[in-house]
Formats: sequence, structure tokens, C-alpha cells
Amino acid sequence: MYYALSNYLGEPYHVENGILHTIPETIVIGFRTLNGGRELRYEDDWKGISKFISQELITYISKKYRTNGYKTLIGHSVGGGFVLKSMFSGSVDFNAYYCTAPTESKYLVALIKEGFSQNDIIPTSKKRLILACGKNDKEIPFIENKELIDELSKISNENFSFRNIELENADHHSIFPSTITDALLFMFEDWRFELTDSQTDHATELLVEHYKNLSNTTGISITPPENDFYLLTYLLFTRNNTNEKISVLKKCKEYYPKALMADAYLARTYYMIDDFENAMTFNKIALQLNPENKFAIETQDMLRKKSE
Repeated sequence: MYYALSNYLGEPYHVENGILHTIPETIVIGFRTLNGGRELRYEDDWKGISKFISQELITYISKKYRTNGYKTLIGHSVGGGFVLKSMFSGSVDFNAYYCTAPTESKYLVALIKEGFSQNDIIPTSKKRLILACGKNDKEIPFIENKELIDELSKISNENFSFRNIELENADHHSIFPSTITDALLFMFEDWRFELTDSQTDHATELLVEHYKNLSNTTGISITPPENDFYLLTYLLFTRNNTNEKISVLKKCKEYYPKALMADAYLARTYYMIDDFENAMTFNKIALQLNPENKFAIETQDMLRKKSE
């Protein structure tokens, strides 16, 4: 996921335009089907997999990583069918869904035509769905997914944002890599944070405000990710704004007292402006948090040589 965006929006793009693109917590579902089967026996298989994701996988991720509460589910083919079925079940675990060449289209179209309530499909929380299919798909008939796209396009609900991608020459295997970047940008377009040159002196407060607005937009409480502070720090470094860079890193420490790199970056920043007292203070904290922090070890060596 990260590679797809960084390949399209590389470092020069970010620096030149002052844009941060954060990719929130994303779970990619893949299935290895046996005997050429392309259908899940939903009453057993689907419920079991859903239970595993909801009760075990998400719990594990939340404990192991610093998450922000916004989750996305991605799947292709049978995995795409699982993504759709998850959304149609009224799942509250995910906020955005991306599926390519999904199975189960006929089943879901039938549900909608039978009067399946839109409120059952789209609960009160805001949801995003992007469905991509190739017109040259020989394994999942394009017409089946096209019919589902037409039905989904009719849904009128302020909590539901839907986009479809239909590629003329894409087949079953090329549709996912051909659409992943556009899909990610659609699913996470509300996360885009742009900082103009004239706003540089207020970067810290604007980042915090951005995530407050994002929380209101998504309907869930979202804390600025630790990595966003580091990205913004680098952007401020390219603009030679040391004071605001320090402000951003200190704000990061407020949100994440045990942030892995904030103290190390603060120490190096103070060193570069000859404030060696603060440099030693923050570098000591960085090494207490992680004695193997190579960046902090380098700063320690620089400080030692400076004192000789």
C-alpha cells in the first residue's frame, strides 16, 4: 500500500507541494481457493473469517501498532466478494472498502432488487467504497459487476461515497495493480493535508486542526499519526523553519510521550542551532527510550566531539 502511493507521489512531490498523504490502518484480505472454487460458503466460511478479523486480527493490530481508528478493507476476486459482503452486512469494523473483480455481484444485486434496505447496507457511520473491474475479465464476467455498479450508483445516502473504475483492456489479473493508486487516493482523500508557504509558521496548529476536522468528517475520533509529525518536520526542514519544526516535535511528544524519534530529532535540531544543553537533554531521553537508536547515537558522538 505504501509503495503504491510513494511510487506515484514521491518525496519531491511532497516537498514541492507541501502535502502529506497518510495511509491509515489497512487490512488486505487474500484467499487461496482450493479446487478452483471461487465462492465462499458464507454461512460457515464467511462468518468464521469475519469473526477472526473482528475479534482477533484488529485487536492484535491495535495492541501492536499505534492505530488511529480509521480502518480499510481491501480484497480481490474472492477477497473482493468478501469485502462487499462485509459492507453489506453492516460491518462496523471498517470505514472504507476497495474491491477488484469481486465475486458475489449477482447475489448482492439480487438482495438489492428484493428490497434490501439501504440502511442495512450503509449504517450511520460514514463509508467509502470503490469497485474496480476490467472489461476483458474472462474469469468474473464484467456484466455481473457492471450490474452491481449500476445498483450501487443509485444509492443516495450522505454517509455513502461510491466510486467505480471500469478499464477497457484490464483482465482479472491486471485490474488490481492498475487501479490501486487511484483507489487509495479516493479512500483517503479526506486525509490530504496541504501546507502553503504562507502557512508554514502555523504548521503545528494547522495539523492538529486538520485532524479535528477529519474526525468530524469521518465520525470517529482520530489522533494525528506519529509519522505525520515526522513528515511535517521534514517539510519544515526543507523550508528552513527551525522554530516551527521544534514546535511540531514537541506537539508530537504531547500525543506520544514514548514516540520513538521525536526526542532524537529534537536533539539533532537543537545541536544544529548550537543549543547544546537542550541537545544533550533530549538526546538522553531518546537513548533512554531506545538505547539502540542509531540517530541518537550519532548525535551523542557529535556532542562528545564538540565538548572535547
